[in-house]
Amino acid sequence: MAMEYFTATSLRRGRIYLDGNYLGENREGELPRVFCCPPGLHDICFEFLNHGAWHRHTRRLRIAGTTRILPLDIPFICAL
Repeated sequence: MAMEYFTATSLRRGRIYLDGNYLGENREGELPRVFCCPPGLHDICFEFLNHGAWHRHTRRLRIAGTTRILPLDIPFICAL
């Protein structure tokens, strides 16, 4: 089965969920982590800690036509 690739970028470090399943943190050190998934429509959730409370931002999008070298970048904008 073909796989697709994406990054979830933000100024904050946070947790990434794909269709409700935890994948890991959005960064490896200071670099964005590359995640893989099957092609299609997915809910990507970014969960982060802000002033002692957890917040979630979710985006629904179709992921197709990517490679590990050129993953889809999914930006998440959060208050610092």
